[in-house]
Amino acid sequence: MKILLHTHPLIILTCILIFSGPLHSQTLLESNADNNSDAVATLYQIKLSRLQRLLNIDSSGSQGDEITPELQSWVKDAVQFADQGLYDLAVEFLDQAITIIGPDADEPPDETSGTKFLSNSQWDYSVFMGTEFWQQKFGIVLAENDSTLVEKENNPFVGFRAMLDQSKNTGAQTQWLLEGKLSNEYLSGQLLLDYYKRMSGKCRVFIRNSIEGTSYKYQPDFRYWDDRLDTDLYFDLWSDFMLGFENEMQYRRYAAQSLFFSNYFQNQARFSSTHILKKYTRTEFTLEHRLLSYGYEELRNYNEFIYGLKMWPDFTGKFSLTGRLRKRTRDYVYGYVDSLYTNNFNEFYGSFDVDYQFTHSMELKLEFEFEKRNYELFSTAMPNYTDYNIEPSFGLGIGSGITLYTGYRFRSKRHNIQSTEDISASIEDYYSQGPVFTLDMYLVGGLLASLSNSFQQRRYPNYSSYDDSGLSLYSNRDINSLFFYLTWSFSRDWDLIVMSMLDYDRDISLESGDANSNLFNFELSYKF
Repeated sequence: MKILLHTHPLIILTCILIFSGPLHSQTLLESNADNNSDAVATLYQIKLSRLQRLLNIDSSGSQGDEITPELQSWVKDAVQFADQGLYDLAVEFLDQAITIIGPDADEPPDETSGTKFLSNSQWDYSVFMGTEFWQQKFGIVLAENDSTLVEKENNPFVGFRAMLDQSKNTGAQTQWLLEGKLSNEYLSGQLLLDYYKRMSGKCRVFIRNSIEGTSYKYQPDFRYWDDRLDTDLYFDLWSDFMLGFENEMQYRRYAAQSLFFSNYFQNQARFSSTHILKKYTRTEFTLEHRLLSYGYEELRNYNEFIYGLKMWPDFTGKFSLTGRLRKRTRDYVYGYVDSLYTNNFNEFYGSFDVDYQFTHSMELKLEFEFEKRNYELFSTAMPNYTDYNIEPSFGLGIGSGITLYTGYRFRSKRHNIQSTEDISASIEDYYSQGPVFTLDMYLVGGLLASLSNSFQQRRYPNYSSYDDSGLSLYSNRDINSLFFYLTWSFSRDWDLIVMSMLDYDRDISLESGDANSNLFNFELSYKF
């Protein structure tokens, strides 16, 4: 996300603080999205909220109207780092911005402000209501008769949230969140604890514990509870060298487990070594180990090792390059059983993003991703494959806080065959292309909105040679996907969140196979 604003520094800073977030998608292969630490990302959001509160407090006095260029620069850099997934650096820049404001700005306001404070603690209470609606339509041709299969569900809900934000003079920050939600389909609850403390000038610790449970009205056997614990430790050894140790444990238990709803335990440990060469240039090496253990069908238990390298060289102030390489190896504990669930594999993934900023309101981007996976034992059910995407795009600021991205996406996925007997696996080969656009709005007054649309012509060049049944998962099709997201704080106490996804999948080779899916969610909340 680029900040394309040309207005007063106070308005710029307010827009950055309220509406920062990566809305313009930078990942084309969703299954290989970059696994940045959720804990550090959450810490970034906590500090961003704190800085926003400090500025609101300070702006009530005469000094609050003076947003210095230095403060504006630190916040802008923090948002840019977060947009690239560099949350640890973003946290450092927000810390510096808070230091510039000064410790006195963090004193709680008096009771007339309408917010409840206890010492250095701030309570926030809210109630919310909304609905979750989804619909799917499938076109079917049987015995020369056309028919449409429709499935839909409307699930209204109500709930409450209570949040306690505590800041200690020792530098520790604690945030509690309690949420309950009642809907037509289920009852759920969540308790979340975030703890952050700078132990010394060179050591930081972050702990998160999330406990949640869900009970379904019509499927009592699907009832489950889940506990996830994140523990992260970071060492700033020098100004340009950092080490990180992160561990996540998760345990989920179902009321009645089955093949598809099995109890499981997973643990993910991650080590990172980061070297910052210049202010905007860094290299990061990561080593991860994942363990997944099921309570049902233990044959699916596995270990994974992931090696990663990320580079962010800075050539000029306008030109930037981001590169990521990752190797993943999965080994099933009990060896090979079948090709669908327990086939060991090696995977190599890479992505490169090039960005050239012509002016504050114009930029040119090129995003490239590729993935190659090889299974230990070849099978036509899960053949080896190579998948790549390339997307050039152009970003234009068309107004204060409004940015339009337009581009064109190419994708190709090909499966490797080892002999003429396995040639039927090539039926899954396809290529696609089509335009994409995203419109982002970051407006003063509490409105953030993003509208994106992608159209692709997906073609399976080999399907007709091997399938004459009249039904196929690999027939030529045109796919259009529309996504809309809006969050609006239209008053001090009221917030609105709307999300909608519309997918239209048209089979152009067969009379059957058309599919539409619609998803619409909204939530209206009131803060006490």
